Amino acid sequence: MLQVADRLGYTDGRFAVETAADGSGQCTAVGEEEPADVAMDAGVLGTLYLSSEIPARLHAAGLITELRPGGVARLGALLRTDVRPWCPDSF
Repeated sequence: MLQVADRLGYTDGRFAVETAADGSGQCTAVGEEEPADVAMDAGVLGTLYLSSEIPARLHAAGLITELRPGGVARLGALLRTDVRPWCPDSF
């Protein structure tokens, strides 16, 4: 469960991320009654999605807050891939 803060309001909220053994997944917005595992800014979520940075390092830098024990480790396992992200566009 991710808690995302977005000062512009586009992605602000709490999201459940579910994955299957075949690698497919689903992200669903949920209400505040569900406890989040980690909290981060939308920019940090973008960093995790578009780079090879890992949650544990961003947590150590104070950019991810662990709200439930093991939340950062679970997020790391969820995002782990054998292929490094690659984006041909420069920002």
